Amino acid sequence: MIQTILLNSTSILFAALMLALGARWFIAPSERGRIEKLFVVCCPIVPLSLWIVGHVLAALTSLSMPVMDLYAYHVGGWIGYPSFRIAGLVQAHLWSRLLFEFVYDTFTLIAVLVIGVYLWHRPKETGRVALAFFLNLTLAVGFYLIFPICGPKYAFPTFPHLPGVVPIRTLILKAPPNGMPSAHVSNALLVLWFLRRWRSGRIAGTVFAILTAVAVMSTGEHYFVDVLAAVPYAGLVLYLSGGETCALIQFKVVRTGTRKPARMAPNVTFVSRILFIINRYLPDEQ
Repeated sequence: MIQTILLNSTSILFAALMLALGARWFIAPSERGRIEKLFVVCCPIVPLSLWIVGHVLAALTSLSMPVMDLYAYHVGGWIGYPSFRIAGLVQAHLWSRLLFEFVYDTFTLIAVLVIGVYLWHRPKETGRVALAFFLNLTLAVGFYLIFPICGPKYAFPTFPHLPGVVPIRTLILKAPPNGMPSAHVSNALLVLWFLRRWRSGRIAGTVFAILTAVAVMSTGEHYFVDVLAAVPYAGLVLYLSGGETCALIQFKVVRTGTRKPARMAPNVTFVSRILFIINRYLPDEQ
């Protein structure tokens, strides 16, 4: 019943957004070109991505490979089994269950919305943003094969209640692969990163990231260690996609006989300083 409600809610939200764009197409003739681009790009992405993800998950589930859920469970035990504690609180109320399961199911839709925002406001950067979200999903498959984890609700029939003493060993589970890191959390971090240009985007991105972190644990899909691993994983995705992390390590060469850094932002990274030092002592071009 809840699954049906959530599926319908996600579909209704997507349909409402498309109707809103259609209404704006009639109201603002000067913006019809950009609106048509949004329709062409965003409309196929949601159903196509859901279809691809569904088939990939089904293929990985059929492998029935040894999983490391008990290892992830014991790592969470070092700080009090947060995934079980949070799930116990959330699943005690129907409204909170519906909220966080809805958040969990809308990660693809939110990513498409961010792509749409860039297509509208910063079209030249849209390709890089779309590539980041694409890499976030595709690279996660490889990490799952290295760190196969399904999630506490699949590994422990007592979830969200603690199972008691369990040995540390691998399990054979035929369950949906969630793996480590959590692609949902890394997706939410990418959303926050790309929306940080706008004040409203920073607020919305922060709220979405927090809700997603809670959702992946409260639904039993991930352990706390998966959430932690999503942070460096999101950084890796940004780096590979040529994202703005690369801009933080760029500098200009001032041709005045010596090399000096361009004016750097206050939050310049440690990496950028190292690269500047290396550049300073490189031999000058002839």
